[in-house]
Amino acid sequence: MRDIKFRGIRVDNKEFAFGSFYKPTCFLDGVYISMETTCVNLYPDLDEESNEPINVSEQPPGISVGKFIQVNIETVGQYIESNDKNDIEIYEGDILANPKGEVGTVVFHDCKFCIKVIRKNKTIWHMPLEKGFLRNKEIIGNIHKR
Repeated sequence: MRDIKFRGIRVDNKEFAFGSFYKPTCFLDGVYISMETTCVNLYPDLDEESNEPINVSEQPPGISVGKFIQVNIETVGQYIESNDKNDIEIYEGDILANPKGEVGTVVFHDCKFCIKVIRKNKTIWHMPLEKGFLRNKEIIGNIHKR
């Protein structure tokens, strides 16, 4: 199963928060990273004798309950499902370097994750990320915290 997670810089303390991306449709402004959340059905069907929930797997989802951290939308990036050579998770916005010192930024471009490299002649090159390609790359920073 795909590991979908995000990070973003918190509004309150300027540190990264990691978890699921959440954009409320009402009541709240901004975007959030939800951490340690669970889905609760507010009105489960109850067994008449034991008063315990029944058919829980068939119940419609309820509401998410947990910790929601407001983040700056400009800093939100998705995990690309790969790690660098030091086994650190790579997210959009990370800056990667190879052993030759060449540097690029992780971006989502044309429906895939890529390394964006600006060449000496000022042309922009997007190289699709593949797991083997990342084995000697190292995160040296990110575009949001320099």
